[in-house]
Amino acid sequence: MSEERAPYRLALPLRLELGACLDGDNPAGSPSPSLYPFGLARTEARDAKDWYQYVSQLTYEGVALATVLDTESVPSLTTAGAISLAYAEQCASRFWIILNELDIPETAMPPEEYARWWYVIGTAILTHDPNARLVVAGMASGDPSKAKPFIDAVLAVGPKPYALDVHLYPSAGDDVAGLLAGYAELGLPLTCFEWNPMNSGIAIAAFVAILRAAGVIASTYFEWSDGMVPGYGLIDVNGKQTPEYAELISAAGEEPVTETPTFEFGFADYAAAHPEVGAPLEDEGPIGDVQLTENGVLLYFPRANQVKFIPFVDSALPAS
Repeated sequence: MSEERAPYRLALPLRLELGACLDGDNPAGSPSPSLYPFGLARTEARDAKDWYQYVSQLTYEGVALATVLDTESVPSLTTAGAISLAYAEQCASRFWIILNELDIPETAMPPEEYARWWYVIGTAILTHDPNARLVVAGMASGDPSKAKPFIDAVLAVGPKPYALDVHLYPSAGDDVAGLLAGYAELGLPLTCFEWNPMNSGIAIAAFVAILRAAGVIASTYFEWSDGMVPGYGLIDVNGKQTPEYAELISAAGEEPVTETPTFEFGFADYAAAHPEVGAPLEDEGPIGDVQLTENGVLLYFPRANQVKFIPFVDSALPAS
């Protein structure tokens, strides 16, 4: 059989993603992936076995990842390329946010320096995944004018950014819609991987409606547990759900699917559409989410709504 056939992979359905900020290094911030209720999770990359295992489990459960590469993830520009490539090879992240909050003393740097980090990290990630979604770091100040010099610097050196991250912690009376409109004028799609309206008096459902109306493509609530930052969690210090948990669950359930898979998934449908994988072996399964075929193994991930084909070692077919 030809080795030039396209990989047998069907894309995840796309939607306006909604989730929470997690912490794979903190037991309070790393809920069981099989019980995590959202389709998206933000986490900060850490070069540790436990972190890699945790994000791999999230991915297996169909959770899309937004991964921050901050100065703890990538401590030195000298080694940033190699380290970022290693993260990309071991973490199937949907979004990569390059550095974080460039306008506070702890992490501040001028736009020209950020552009160097952006180029090195972004190029390394794209080496592994040419379709990676690179996101410009969010600012702590909430001032769109602070972000513009960084966007200009990034656009001057490349690679091209996929989106701009926005951090929203509004106070009472703040015009959140107007602020997002100001960011949108900078010319990039928007993500919002840190937001919490607790000091604004805006209910979560209303805040999510504002994000939707502004065209924000993905967002994560800050944050999962009070064991991460006290007072901000969806889960309190005793492991109990806060009222905000139910509100965010409700808001996530209302999100519309904007693109659907090309056809219904399932072993029979998949094999029929891709006869090259070989007919299912009726006397061998399916066993749970595994189906042996004449030419390899089909794995089905129900929550991700995805089928992956692994050919036998002597097969000429490419793996998906």
